[in-house]
Amino acid sequence: MASLHPDQGIPPTGPAPIPGVPVRPVSGPLPLPEPGRPASRVFGEDPILYDRFRPGYPRDLMETVVSGTGPGPVLEIGAGTGKATRALLALGRPVYALEPDPRMAAVLELNCGQANVSVVRASLEEARLPVEAFRLAVAAQTWHWVDPSTAYARVADALTENGRLALLWHHPLDDQGMLGEAMERLYARLAPGIGAIWPGMEARDLDPPRDHVGAASRFRGWTYHEHRWERRLDAVGLVGWLCSSSAHRLLPVPDRVELMTAVAALVAELGGEVIVGMRTVAHIGLRV
Repeated sequence: MASLHPDQGIPPTGPAPIPGVPVRPVSGPLPLPEPGRPASRVFGEDPILYDRFRPGYPRDLMETVVSGTGPGPVLEIGAGTGKATRALLALGRPVYALEPDPRMAAVLELNCGQANVSVVRASLEEARLPVEAFRLAVAAQTWHWVDPSTAYARVADALTENGRLALLWHHPLDDQGMLGEAMERLYARLAPGIGAIWPGMEARDLDPPRDHVGAASRFRGWTYHEHRWERRLDAVGLVGWLCSSSAHRLLPVPDRVELMTAVAALVAELGGEVIVGMRTVAHIGLRV
């Protein structure tokens, strides 16, 4: 049976950053978005919205991810505002968090600055990572943004022998029943260019050995884990979640406002609350 779960909170631990990696305080206004609005960076245009409405990670799945990896720090790739970071902290693991968008990183620091987190404002490709320093690396909803030809090798160099790489995604279920049918009709009328209505549908499941032949050769023994659950959302929650996706953020503002007004009206017609079926998956590989 699917379960409802809240986002994981931050445990009440004091600051203990990884030595040599300072945590930068937030100062001044957040930077403006870069020209061109690449899809991978539009999330930082409104990091507070992203942080409020994107889901956290199921505790039992995260327990599977960290099981047997010891008490040391976790390398997190593309930490965003700290959705997976919170789940790792709740399990007592310090986090070495890479986040290239300074606006997202600023919110991450606000969320987790008093916990066992070191925030590095850099991408996986840019970061100067310590060699064989981690027994676990986690990429939660981010691996589809990296270049696999270099990403696997960079992570492998940072992991100890038999260290784990865990790739996580949230995926709404394909069949959302009456809600899904109504949303498809609405989008066909107002936003036919959006093929992936639900956030997470645009990032398909990966089978690293098959999809990244050669690039993933430094990892073996891949296993697949899945947790099914449900999101219960009112109109504000559904609109906020949708507006946190790149496909919706790239819509012209008047079109997005018209679409989201219609979505809110649909939720009202369905009783003021909807339930979206979800699955959160993890692909876990061992460094050779």
